[in-house]
Amino acid sequence: MQVNFEIVQETAVSLTGVLNAIDEVTINAQEISLATHEQAVAIQQLVAAIEMIKTSD
Repeated sequence: MQVNFEIVQETAVSLTGVLNAIDEVTINAQEISLATHEQAVAIQQLVAAIEMIKTSD
């Protein structure tokens, strides 16, 4: 019976590690998404500025 309990404990520890890794991946994906959005906004601003320069010539 002790062996079964140890296996259950090891499994619980392993699953906790998997859940922590999933949380970390989720956070990283959210950070990438935010950075991508910020870059898209910056590119739009750059394009708008270039268009303003072109039309002022």
